[in-house]
Amino acid sequence: MISPVEDFNGNGLYLFGKNKAANAKDQSLVVALHQGVIDSQTWLRVQYRLAENIQFGHRNNGKATWLSGLTKCTHCGYSMTGNRIKDKVFFRCSRKVNVGDCISSAIPAELVENQVWQAILEKVDELRGIHITQKNDADVRTNKLKLQLIKIDESIENLVSAIAEGNSVSVKLFSEKIACLDEERTAINEQLQKITVESTTINSDAILKLMEGELDFDEKHGIAKALIKKVLIAGRDEPLTVEWLF
Repeated sequence: MISPVEDFNGNGLYLFGKNKAANAKDQSLVVALHQGVIDSQTWLRVQYRLAENIQFGHRNNGKATWLSGLTKCTHCGYSMTGNRIKDKVFFRCSRKVNVGDCISSAIPAELVENQVWQAILEKVDELRGIHITQKNDADVRTNKLKLQLIKIDESIENLVSAIAEGNSVSVKLFSEKIACLDEERTAINEQLQKITVESTTINSDAILKLMEGELDFDEKHGIAKALIKKVLIAGRDEPLTVEWLF
């Protein structure tokens, strides 16, 4: 950061250096003279989303495989997207395609899909007859966590107000407290998300019945989304890993 902290007043920023899409290494940040167009929080959320979920390439690449949106690169964590090359579809690391600094290799989508489908069959068979219906318990836990979120938000609001009023306690101390509270809020939101997944009714018998017929693209995609958190792909000769939602 070339500019001193006090110069960050809402103006735009200039970022100088290489590999802007990859990381902040060897880059310099300078406050510009023009008024900022995008507020910092919105910009940061977009960067986090790009780093984790962006699907690079042509718009129709998402329709090239029923695993779209679920595949990640084992090496760097970026999305593995289905790219159609002539008459075949290959999974390629979006970071390697756009930045070029990942060691992953392209792998035929058919090979990945066959392995994942076999894993789905085994998972559903494992869950045969299981019905997860812990709704009442989930509601109690959810309400407790939501109350904690309300208290945390109130505490953060009070700290922000104290800073604005010029409280004698240092801004740094207030900022540290706000950061801790924000971490607590993030952890609680993760717990709420986990409870939502756990309390969802999963009827594996219905899924097995659906599998008895010929499944179309959308049906396979729907089943994959219902069961899979993500599929980690390393390369053609390396095993993939399926992480389940439950």
